[in-house]
Amino acid sequence: MSLRWLTQPVVAGNQLWQILAFFGILLLSLAVGRILRFALDMAARREKARREWVGVVMRSAGRPVVYVAGAIGLWIAIDAEILATSPGFQAILDTVSSVLLAVAIGYGVYSLVDAVDFFLGR
Repeated sequence: MSLRWLTQPVVAGNQLWQILAFFGILLLSLAVGRILRFALDMAARREKARREWVGVVMRSAGRPVVYVAGAIGLWIAIDAEILATSPGFQAILDTVSSVLLAVAIGYGVYSLVDAVDFFLGR
């Protein structure tokens, strides 16, 4: 069985393995983010019975984890320069990934408003 089909097709100057590696990194980062969110939600449920504020903070912190992980995965995939792109297009991709990462971090900070609301409501 020959695996030549993995290296022969070319799309926009990229071989199939390059495209699969790029999207594989994205998929892996999103899966890691989803696992982290699930773990934070489970820990938040356990901690909420003992210390309610810890549960609220964990749930608030868990909300943006998938988006942050996806933005970090995109940044890693673009920074690794797996795809064959022109220097100008690579600069655009770098800018887009930086903006998405900044938005993800901002969303993470925004999500912690629930924890602040909890403390102010006491």
